[in-house]
Amino acid sequence: MGTLNASQAAALTATQIGSVSPTQLAAMSPTAFASLSSAALSALSSTQLNSITPGQFSNLSQTQLAQLTPAQIGAISYAGINSLSTSAFTSLSTAQIGGLTIMQLSGLSSTKARQLTTTQISQLSAGQFARLTAQAINNLSSEQIAVITPAQLGALDVSRLKDLSTAFINSLTAAQFAGLKPNSAYLNATNRGILFGKYA
Repeated sequence: MGTLNASQAAALTATQIGSVSPTQLAAMSPTAFASLSSAALSALSSTQLNSITPGQFSNLSQTQLAQLTPAQIGAISYAGINSLSTSAFTSLSTAQIGGLTIMQLSGLSSTKARQLTTTQISQLSAGQFARLTAQAINNLSSEQIAVITPAQLGALDVSRLKDLSTAFINSLTAAQFAGLKPNSAYLNATNRGILFGKYA
């Protein structure tokens, strides 16, 4: 089976798509990949999805994205996740957000983190939130920061704490600080002084 064009891709059944190798899938044009039927998309394996390019993934419609399972979303490269438009990214369901892996979240850009809805942020597990970079966290809006849970803050890797911005620290509530407090020694001196000055 050679490189498939859009009409050939559209004709693939859920059974036939299993015979398409990751290399062949990656060789499809974004238009051809987006021509896959709902049944074919739903039948793609994690290995196949791991091979697709950011251009292919970002060319899927929101309707097509909605058909992907959390496990399938978790198989996409972090570059693929970052390639999604704002509307496509915010359309991901809470279940799909729950499928994001440590690798994907560690590679989430500051711009993409800013696009997370408050519902999506609140649905991140503590372990997932902990993988966001300090740069991504610092770029969150006040509305996004407001829904971060104490458990999420408490799970942050200590290596990230020293790089949290003063603006972010100033936005935290007493309840949020309580989650961060056990590891507060890893904050820089300025931020530690701010929090203990407000919530000692």
